[in-house]
Amino acid sequence: MQTVLVCLRHRADIDNPCPELPWSEHIVQQLLTNNPDLWVYQMHDPNQDRLKVGRVAYFRLKQACLTPSYSQFLQHHLAPGGTIFLLECNYSWLSTKISDRHIFQFGGKGGLEPQEYLEPSAQISQFLQDRGSLHQQWHPPAADGSWPESEWGFEPALREEVERLARHRGFRLRRLIFDEPQALSAWVASLYRWWYRQQGLPDNRLLVESFVYLNPWWVLRLGLVPYWAVFNDLASLAFLNHYLDSTQPYSEIYANLFSNGLNSLGIATIEQWQAVLERSPHSKFIGVNTHKYPADLASAVRHYSDLKKLKPRYPLPNPLSLEALDTFIAENPQPKVHFVD
Repeated sequence: MQTVLVCLRHRADIDNPCPELPWSEHIVQQLLTNNPDLWVYQMHDPNQDRLKVGRVAYFRLKQACLTPSYSQFLQHHLAPGGTIFLLECNYSWLSTKISDRHIFQFGGKGGLEPQEYLEPSAQISQFLQDRGSLHQQWHPPAADGSWPESEWGFEPALREEVERLARHRGFRLRRLIFDEPQALSAWVASLYRWWYRQQGLPDNRLLVESFVYLNPWWVLRLGLVPYWAVFNDLASLAFLNHYLDSTQPYSEIYANLFSNGLNSLGIATIEQWQAVLERSPHSKFIGVNTHKYPADLASAVRHYSDLKKLKPRYPLPNPLSLEALDTFIAENPQPKVHFVD
């Protein structure tokens, strides 16, 4: 894992963060001086994180090199000739370089494209008016280039050190390269269906998991095929529909929905998500209060407790071997996911 989220309590103008940049630059420079192995990607999203960014500053710390403890962990836990998987998401965002290794990102992956956060529009004006903002438009700092997206993008400085460790210790390095955070979702779902069939388990029960609402242990215990939606927005919904159009029908579809507390621009409505469930004769939401969504904050706990009520239960499958993974990759080429050895 390369990226870690750190939040600091700090008040700021939700729609005009520029006056607070000197404060964040001072904080970040102290951090970077003491941690030369990090890049700091500061994110301010006045659309999807609107309930929080006026009181909390978001900093995502990206590891740019292998620390001694991380390197030691890999060497102690990998067998001789073992495999290191490096996930490289090339997703980028129009951002601002504040200083060396400090990037400021206005907006985030979801219902709007990067350029839409930076340009005035009637849509944004109406959005701000409806929410009682003192501003007619957003006022981000001028973007000066595309950088790895703070939440999902891979900072490539780490790759060289991982390659060096693999060569020195005789490990095999396998790079998974993809351009969109959700590019792996359909491929992973197909892998699980294939793997379940090898184990003699049903492969016709789908669980759509949203953002941080993830339950990997219960997915296996309930024999569910996991499909990850990056958020609750229209783009994520379109990815899901495309997957369902391209695969064998599921007899059961379950879905949880991340609730961010407000009707942000680009959000998919509960009726649009319900239409996905109607593609299967046996389907339902897991942990979702359809009357409160997207202000259904209790779903953060309920999605887990409700999932445990599903039946039937299955023995945990045998671990997937690397040989079986290679077989699946050879039989199921994926144009959006590239494997580099």
